[in-house]
Parts: sequence; structure tokens; C-alpha cells
Amino acid sequence: MECIINEEKHRKLTKENLVSRIKAEDWLYILDDINSERLYLILGKEKALLFDTGYGFCDYRPLIHEVTDLPLTVVCSHGHDDHVLGNYLFDKVYIAEEDYELCLAGDNEESKDRLIRSRYKKTPDIEEIIDRKAYMAMTIKNCDYKFVKAGDRFDLGGITLQVYPLPGHTKGSIGLYSPEKKAVFVGDALTSNHVVMYGKSGNAPAAPYLYYAALSAIQKLDIECIWPAHGDVPAGKELIAETKRLFENWAKEGDPEKDREKKGSVFGKTCRYTDPETNMTLAYNPRRLEEIHEFMLEHEGRME
Repeated sequence: MECIINEEKHRKLTKENLVSRIKAEDWLYILDDINSERLYLILGKEKALLFDTGYGFCDYRPLIHEVTDLPLTVVCSHGHDDHVLGNYLFDKVYIAEEDYELCLAGDNEESKDRLIRSRYKKTPDIEEIIDRKAYMAMTIKNCDYKFVKAGDRFDLGGITLQVYPLPGHTKGSIGLYSPEKKAVFVGDALTSNHVVMYGKSGNAPAAPYLYYAALSAIQKLDIECIWPAHGDVPAGKELIAETKRLFENWAKEGDPEKDREKKGSVFGKTCRYTDPETNMTLAYNPRRLEEIHEFMLEHEGRME
């Protein structure tokens, strides 16, 4: 599958291109947010839908208005700050109820400061570009939040997007599946680089067996293309089977002592298991490995 955005090839960031627009299909645009995250603008005949709102470092709405004047629905894949802090740009936002509190938890100066500093390390260009004072002052608490659940549909006219729960990265992570386009938009639930199972607090991630079962559910769908929020895009359907295989091998071979990161991360003490079969890496909290082992003991070795 042809790669549209390569994770290793970054553009030089300026104040004018913090977010850039890329046409992927006649019905689909990618909004690339500071070389880090992919937001998706999906165009039907009657309505448009934006999947995730990004960091919110700038007002990128003109990039949307330049290609469509259709009524816009905004949906967030999950509640992490790099996916929701752009919510302030919109009046109404859909999100899973399980991630609502997580969504608002990043809307404070301490969290924003941590986010900005983490981006400075990875993307030094933005230090002189971002209006830090304005960023600290904005809030996403005034949005009208609506909750989505499994089976909900967004009919854009010719394109239908159905909500599929993908709990794992967070409890309320969701994907949007279009049967007409044989495409699924997955946020951070799938990526060709690694799968993150830990969150910002002990309550953020869902148990691994729930994630594995969710992957099995979408694996049954007629999918030709997967659109993740991070890493190279797009990916093929084989990514689902590869990710399941990664989890199976991790359950057998994962060792928190061997896998523990020396420096840790903003999430605390974490581990990284690299699977020699799939060449994929799973970042995890040791408790996640305990959970899958407990589940397998109770279910005759099954992972779902």
C-alpha cells in the first residue's frame, strides 16, 4: 500500500504550516498536525466529519473551509490531550462517555505546559512559533459534548461511519468504519510503529483482553485501508492480524524486568517489548501483563 505520510519525513514548520492539508482521496483529506498527528476530514455528499481535533496550537479551520462548506460533525477518537485540545475551535464534539473526564483532565496549565515541553523536545521548530500565552488561556470545557457508543452511525450522504469501540489505549477509544469505502479510522488504537497500552493515569487504559477482543471484532469487517493517527499512513488490513500476533507473543514472552525502560517516560515507569516475529513494539505498564495472564488462567489460555 502506497504511503501518503512517512513518519520519518518531516516538513520544516512555520507559523503558517503548523497544520498542513493533504488530499488522500476525493472524499478524504489529512490534516497533519505539527508532523506528529493525523486528523481526518471525511467528505460525504451532504455532510463532513472531522475525526480528532489535535493539539490545538493554531486555528486550522480555514484549511477545512477551503475544501468544503458542508455542515461539519466533529468526533474524537479518545480523550488524550493531543487529540482533543483543538476542541475549542468547535461548538459541538462527540466522544465516548468513558473518556469524557480524561478529555477535560488535560485542560489546565500544568498539563498544557507538560505537553508543550514534550513537543519542544521532539519538534524544536515550534518553540518560537506557538503562542504559549494564548494556548494557556484557551479552554475546551465550553464545548457541547455528546456521547457516542457502539453501533452509532454518522450518515454523511454516500458515506456512513459506524462507531466501533477499541478500548485499550484508553477505555473510551473508538474507531469509525465506513463500509462504502472499506476504511476504518482508528486514532491511537492501531499504528504501524507501536501500540501504547498505558495511559496518563491508572484509570486510562482498558484491560488487554478487551483490546484483543475489539481487534477480533474489526478484523471481521471488509477493510482495505486503515487510517491511524500516528506513524505512516495508510496501513493495510494485515496490521490488525500483526497487532494481535504481537499481543500473543507479548503474553508469552513479555518480561517487565527485561523490558523496563531505563529512563521511564511522562507516563511513569513503563516497559517496551519488541516482538521479533512482527518487528513491532508494545509499550506497556507491567500491570497490563498481569491482567492478560490472569485472564488467560481463567479462560483456558484464551486471550478473549
